[in-house]
Amino acid sequence: MAANEGVSHSTQESESNMLGLRAVLVGATGSIGECLLGEVLASKNFSKVIVLGRRDATAPSSYQVDQKVEESSGRLEQHKIDFETLSKETVGQYFTDKDVFFCTLGSTRKQAGSANNFRHIDYDYVVNCANVAKECEVKSMVYVSSYGANPNSMLLYTEVKGKVEEALKKLQFPHTTIYRPGLLSRGDKARFVEKIYAWFVSSIPVATVAKAMRVEVEGHFSSKQTTGASAQARTLFNSDIYKLAEEK
Repeated sequence: MAANEGVSHSTQESESNMLGLRAVLVGATGSIGECLLGEVLASKNFSKVIVLGRRDATAPSSYQVDQKVEESSGRLEQHKIDFETLSKETVGQYFTDKDVFFCTLGSTRKQAGSANNFRHIDYDYVVNCANVAKECEVKSMVYVSSYGANPNSMLLYTEVKGKVEEALKKLQFPHTTIYRPGLLSRGDKARFVEKIYAWFVSSIPVATVAKAMRVEVEGHFSSKQTTGASAQARTLFNSDIYKLAEEK
């Protein structure tokens, strides 16, 4: 009897130590996003996961999460949204009372079809979502940018990423983390240019970036320093990402 009571006490203590984080994910159908979905669903520190997108996302099988069970329990919700009509009125309900907004949304000029379309997707969609998150008082903003991001860049891709970073910093979330990974290793989903560069430059696995994102947020909220936290954005590069991913 005493042994059972000990197990019960241990279980209750373990549950009380869980963070109970409520997260919103946008971009969860992408290479990093789907891994991030697996990370947060596999973590006991996330009590609610909202996925917003044009279609449902699926975590890689390597994470061994049963999404049907997670959806039936209500822990995971997936909602299809219209990115052209983003506002607090249309999607605010999904951001209300949430702790963290993870954004891994991103495209390429080729995928978007034109430079204007690329800007519209990678800048407008991301910043509009962030504006709603800020209006709904989400505490933490986590965004995947790109190595070389610079608002004054001559290259469209890094210029747009740099301008997104500037816009997110101006919103001054209590906690903002911007990831600037280098060449990404997406496995069989690698883009043509990435395959070429991989012959000359070392790459970082998308799963490593996703794990770092989850670990960094858990560390922030477990530090119990979220009240009155600095609005200074934190920018992480490959070395920072690898260091975080070494943690549990």
